[in-house]
Amino acid sequence: ITLAAKGSTDATKSFAVPMSYTFKQFVSNIEFHNFRTGETEKLTVGMVASLATVEEATAEFIVDCFDASETEHTNYFKLLDTQNVDHAVFFDLSLKNSKGTTKQLNGCAKIYLQVPTGWDAHELQAIFVSEKEDEEFIEKLETVDGIEYVTFITNHFSPYALVDPKTGTL
Repeated sequence: ITLAAKGSTDATKSFAVPMSYTFKQFVSNIEFHNFRTGETEKLTVGMVASLATVEEATAEFIVDCFDASETEHTNYFKLLDTQNVDHAVFFDLSLKNSKGTTKQLNGCAKIYLQVPTGWDAHELQAIFVSEKEDEEFIEKLETVDGIEYVTFITNHFSPYALVDPKTGTL
């Protein structure tokens, strides 16, 4: 973190933020039937945020995954603003803390969605699925421990879609 005193013309100073001030959880072994490959695979979804955003270091990151074989997938798919996609998988994200399960954050978190086998990582889009207008994000590809992820920043939890659009669409 780089800081400068308000109104100061002095050089800024950099400070390292200790990892103990960071909430970081990755949920592995999320079962997903990949219709592109015809195989069931295990996905990993992660979240990184400050403890000010999450409030409790002991909170648990909860991930529900809905692939094309599930009713929830059909319901969420109908809510997408566009149906012009090759593949989509839906993730309902939340936090469980001492007060129960919540979708609210007190700031922004970085979300990591593993790229499914055979999906075109460079075309994937993360979308907040809403009955109103869907919200798209600025996605980046990141590799962590040999796993490729689509990452994006959000300030709330909801159902999110990882969408592989038909080439030249969305």
